Amino acid sequence: MKHHVHNIILFLVTLSFLFTGCSASTIGLKMADQIKEHTSSSTDSLPPQDVTPSDPAETDDNASLPITFSVSHAGDGALGVSVNQVRIIRQLEELPSTDGFIDSFASAYGGDPENPTHYEYPDLFCADGSMHDGIYMVLLDVTVSNPDGATSRYQNINGDWVDHYEDPYLFQAQALCRIIDSINLTDSHIDLSYFSGKTDTWKNPDAFFLGPGEEKSFQLGFLVGYQIYIQDDQIKGTPILPESLLLWALLEDFSTSTWELHLQ
Repeated sequence: MKHHVHNIILFLVTLSFLFTGCSASTIGLKMADQIKEHTSSSTDSLPPQDVTPSDPAETDDNASLPITFSVSHAGDGALGVSVNQVRIIRQLEELPSTDGFIDSFASAYGGDPENPTHYEYPDLFCADGSMHDGIYMVLLDVTVSNPDGATSRYQNINGDWVDHYEDPYLFQAQALCRIIDSINLTDSHIDLSYFSGKTDTWKNPDAFFLGPGEEKSFQLGFLVGYQIYIQDDQIKGTPILPESLLLWALLEDFSTSTWELHLQ
């Protein structure tokens, strides 16, 4: 029965790839949303990993880093992921590069919570390089490995393996993990908005090449702004506190898991 359910899940994943054009904005979203319906009861966290000291100004003493897990891209093998450091970014100069913003997701609500403004990059930043009130970025230092030669191929309805990208060893950073708000669980997923390895070489801005036995390190950024709601026909904003944020990932077996980030 469990094997049958996984086959159904894989079919849904494959179907979503075929009908969405496989753009950067759909892979993580479609795969996670469709699979989540079938895996809502499989959310057991992985055991804590070895503790690595982190910046005390940004995390508390209970933080457990690195966080390690395995993710699968449509079922053809798994990539190993290690989140080595987590920090809050509020200044443009704190980023490793200004070239990593992903245009379709580099936006957030900020400013006056009674009359919030929707800012897009580069208007997210004030003249002095600071982000507008209510906006910050969670930046993850990540190492990804491909020990067993996983590919991004998927299996179609006929059972044939199909190349998802122009190269079978291309993957997308947004499929590795997300940030979620543990307090507001409705529309709580915060999508990738910054990728330090962004390049114009591939069709998708968050694509990266990782061949068999290779390892690569980069930074993933998630913009956090006001949670928006309507009151008396007016848009209002509620700050999302760093301490309420969790790391979320869709694992190799299509279950999901979350980890506390201990941000302050």
